[in-house]
Amino acid sequence: MCILFLFQVFIMENLLMAYVDSLEKCSRFPEETEIEAPCTLLWLYYYLALHFDYLNKVDNALMYVNKGIEHTPTLVELYMVKARIYKHAGNMVEAAHWIEEAQSLDTADRYINSKCAKYMLQAGRIEDGIFMCSKFIREGLSSVESFSEMQYMWFEIECARAYRKAGQYGESLKKCHEVERHFSDIIDDQYDFHNYCIRRVTICSYIQLLRLEDRLREHQFFFRAAKCALKVYLSIYDSPSDLGTGIDNAAQNGTSSRELRKLHRKQKKQAAKAEQQRLNKMKSNTKSKQDGIVDECKRQPQISAEKLASTSQPLEDALVFLRPLIQLNCTYPQAYFLGFEVYYRKNKPLLMLLCIKRAERIDSDNAQLHVCKMKYLKYLQDNQSSIDVVHEVTGEVFPERDAILDLFDYNAQYLQAYHNSIRHRLAVAEVMYFLNREKQAEAVEVAIKRGRTVSNFELTDHVYIVVVCLFVQVCRKVLHRLSNRALFGVVDPTIIENYKVACRKRFPHAAAFFDQSLSSTLLANHVSSSSDHDNASDVNDVTEGLYDLSLP
Repeated sequence: MCILFLFQVFIMENLLMAYVDSLEKCSRFPEETEIEAPCTLLWLYYYLALHFDYLNKVDNALMYVNKGIEHTPTLVELYMVKARIYKHAGNMVEAAHWIEEAQSLDTADRYINSKCAKYMLQAGRIEDGIFMCSKFIREGLSSVESFSEMQYMWFEIECARAYRKAGQYGESLKKCHEVERHFSDIIDDQYDFHNYCIRRVTICSYIQLLRLEDRLREHQFFFRAAKCALKVYLSIYDSPSDLGTGIDNAAQNGTSSRELRKLHRKQKKQAAKAEQQRLNKMKSNTKSKQDGIVDECKRQPQISAEKLASTSQPLEDALVFLRPLIQLNCTYPQAYFLGFEVYYRKNKPLLMLLCIKRAERIDSDNAQLHVCKMKYLKYLQDNQSSIDVVHEVTGEVFPERDAILDLFDYNAQYLQAYHNSIRHRLAVAEVMYFLNREKQAEAVEVAIKRGRTVSNFELTDHVYIVVVCLFVQVCRKVLHRLSNRALFGVVDPTIIENYKVACRKRFPHAAAFFDQSLSSTLLANHVSSSSDHDNASDVNDVTEGLYDLSLP
């Protein structure tokens, strides 16, 4: 199957290249006499850019999309493709810049507007993303309130992720709870259809609706919001002292606490300023509109970001998102891994075991499953005398436990079985440090060791063509985990820098592996050239720590 795919790619690429070469020379297809329209060559450039982007040949893709832009600078689709290429290459800052160029060519297109807002949020430009989406809301309404009213769940989820990466836990949780409230409203609204369906005799549709409501929280929007919220609550529980700086401990990566506090103050000031601008715009409207806004805002109580971030029981609050996923037996293994972490901190061994077994049923080869299993077995070893019932139940549903005599040996065997997988090596390294913190150097070496999966693939290697984009994400994850002191302690900055240099050689366009100064300068240049509502004087302060915040 792989050989057939490669043969098809080879034939398609040679055919397209022959077309381009002939059209560039004589404006005709090979062996044809009819002159083609100029747009024929343009769309060939467009198709080749998509072709090489799919094959993860970034330089070739950029070459052809740039040829297309040079040919027709006003074609919106070319700028969108260029943004997509940079996104797949791992550079969301450049991607947001080029999608913004596309949006400026067609300001009336709601789809491009939404795409632009999404890219901006993923690039860390939160206020720009909010402002971009607010262009299509009803005049006189606060953008935040309008988004909630229209149930812009995709936008709220992207905002939550962006706030979490920026360390603004309260704002992130606020967006997650707004998404959860949308699902509660949908369930409550089903009673409004009861009498209508009985009267209209639409029983079949009504039954389908009831069945949908029973499993409503299996929807991917709820899972994404729950995933973000659970990560935030776990971070709050593990590092409550980091709330004062407003920056996730996992994203610090060498930035001083003073710089982090300064960054947080500037971000908070920028958010307050943007909100004040929206309020001033609302006051400029007629009083009738203002009264309507007040009545509309009173429909539901506002969620306080400060209260959510300063919660004294983050694990209990996390159950609001976790319980529906567990009860509905969802098909997302990541939900059970996060559930395991919550129950591990709550000392609930049977629920920990439940999460492990359900995740194993979905994806038995998942690297994170190995981490959960080893944590659970270590937990049983440390609590042998106090939970006899748990040992009995574990022996029935987890029979392979008896075959694991030594956790270190089992971890080494797992490494031997998956030594060519970066994800699994990272999981083994995490377990190694978890079992014995004195083995930090060995664990870090296992995590960053460049086997065949990173260094020895060449662009001519067929396997590399198919899976290289996954390597960008996984290597970025390794870099993020190495910066997390809870997982690997304080890692030597030289080791992290050497790993970044090695990854930068393989993935030269990925922003996560750029130097901090280069990343900040790149973002500052794009932010300063964006829409007029930004305050250019705050750009340098805001971008001081954005290199670290770009990590997942």
